[in-house]
Amino acid sequence: MSLVGVHTTGQLATVDQVVTTVTNRTNRSIHPHFTADMSGTFTAFWTRIAGPTTLRPHQTADYTLAAPNFYAQPALSGGFQMVAFTAGTKTISHTATYLPTTWHVALVPDAINHPVPYGSPVTLRAQILNRMDQPVHVSGTPIYLGQIVYAQRGLQYGEAIINGSNAGATPVSATTNAQGQAQFVVRDLHSEIDPVFFEANLVNNQDYYPYGYSQIVPVRFGISGRTSS
Repeated sequence: MSLVGVHTTGQLATVDQVVTTVTNRTNRSIHPHFTADMSGTFTAFWTRIAGPTTLRPHQTADYTLAAPNFYAQPALSGGFQMVAFTAGTKTISHTATYLPTTWHVALVPDAINHPVPYGSPVTLRAQILNRMDQPVHVSGTPIYLGQIVYAQRGLQYGEAIINGSNAGATPVSATTNAQGQAQFVVRDLHSEIDPVFFEANLVNNQDYYPYGYSQIVPVRFGISGRTSS
């Protein structure tokens, strides 16, 4: 077995679907059933979305598998294996351990504790950190900054301008310098009733899923440093 693709829940930072390649090396047909092994704990059996029910002798096939519930979804912050059981032949097979990258992002400053006059810029620096929260000095890596408004009646699009982009554009990317930092300058041309929430993340180069989310930094854009009434 080999794990060839993963699909994540994005900001929730779990894996909810995988693609695994399976080869039947026996001389009999098998009926594999799949689960995830998370640090020695097996989940409920995953749902087969695509792939043959019966794998013929020496046949190779790809299986698309979906987690049956939230508790069966491995976290991107740790490693996991996909495991196949066959009842008739009583065999167990598994993939190599899938280790998502341990990098994540921190925004500096981590809080803006005062209203910002609309039109005034706020600079947020996104720093790549390793598992030990130590800076990773890597240049040319894109970091993405997104914006959203958590309003009382639900999510709303923000209208802030990030690095000179169009108002409301999200996410906006910037590449890191030699210190592993990317800079974002944000401003809003209007006074806002609700703060705009900013969050940065990385994107996996192979499977293109987001990971390594930063803390959330809310910015309240007001009039001359006062919130709007």
